[in-house]
Amino acid sequence: MKKLIPFAFLLSMTISAYCQTTATDFTATDCAGNSHNLFSELNSGKVVVLIWVMPCGACISDALTAQTEVQNALTANPGKVLYYLADDFGTTSCLTLNSWCSTNGITDPAVFKSNAIKMSDYGANGMPKIVVIGGNNHTVYYNAIAPNISATGIKDGIDAAIAAINSNTNTATGINESTSLLDELVLYPNPANTSTELKITLQQSEKLKVEVLNQLGQVVKEVYAGQLSKGNHSIKITTSDLATGNYFLSISNGPAVRKEQMIITH
Repeated sequence: MKKLIPFAFLLSMTISAYCQTTATDFTATDCAGNSHNLFSELNSGKVVVLIWVMPCGACISDALTAQTEVQNALTANPGKVLYYLADDFGTTSCLTLNSWCSTNGITDPAVFKSNAIKMSDYGANGMPKIVVIGGNNHTVYYNAIAPNISATGIKDGIDAAIAAINSNTNTATGINESTSLLDELVLYPNPANTSTELKITLQQSEKLKVEVLNQLGQVVKEVYAGQLSKGNHSIKITTSDLATGNYFLSISNGPAVRKEQMIITH
């Protein structure tokens, strides 16, 4: 036992040296031209799932696994989880990265060609590498390199990050998400191709705003803004002008917001 104690101490020192427990900030512009600041996203109550790829054939499976876990988390937590995909050293062109994602069914992430997003900030380099980060304390809840990446690990990391955010009022987004705004809401068909229909039942006359948001919470389509009477209403939403992917339908009356996941496939 006496021989094991120094070894265990050395092992713990090695782990702490290479497994960073808090994130490193960066500001980077994605391949769609949108600027992102990591700490701003985290401070607003978001969870970020970040994967580095080469891109390469060996990266496809884990990128799809991460995408699935992000989609699953967004079903229960609309708008709270972001998926980032970064080139390993920021040397691959956006054209190549986007083509690789499209070819392999990786449709959800914000894609980055930026050497500001460094794998080395989270220990050893490797392909692919995934971290899950959350909260205004910028905690790393999951950090793995293939072949040690697992769907369970990603899910548990996301769940832990969301639980910590929900229990910490300092990370509140300031948006009051309410299910009491509507008596009933149906979005059909969902997934949608060229259009879908929102059917709602209001408890009272309301001035509503209906918008389509992307996964970053940005408004990509304004659907309706105006006064609706108490009772049943149907609003058609044209989706043919939106790219295939996951979105959120936001219905708000000012103080209260209701969000529903909306999937578009063409």
